[in-house]
Amino acid sequence: MFANVLINFRCIPFAHGLGAPRFSDPSMLKRAFRAWPASHTIRLKCQATGATPLKYTWLKDGVKMSRRRLDPYLNASIWYLRLKELVPNDSGKYTCIVSNQYGSINHTYTLHVVGEFSK
Repeated sequence: MFANVLINFRCIPFAHGLGAPRFSDPSMLKRAFRAWPASHTIRLKCQATGATPLKYTWLKDGVKMSRRRLDPYLNASIWYLRLKELVPNDSGKYTCIVSNQYGSINHTYTLHVVGEFSK
């Protein structure tokens, strides 16, 4: 009387921080240009929610960043980029890419380092 039916579902959760990445603070998208004094420290934020694990990748001028001088802690699980003791050569476009198995999002900051480095 009843046939055996096999149904496959692929659930993609979207509520409560699950699913594709989303920025935790959407107002950060309005802060794309940053002018910052030389010899100071800046933190570019890119915090997101979504299904874990979230992977964070930082690019400078379109090239993947590895370790930066004086900041050896850059890795795929850190949602911010700390640039210490800025010099004019640090000026450029910094892009954060957040990804997981459901998708990816990105945001680009334009950083302009103002002045000369001094200690």
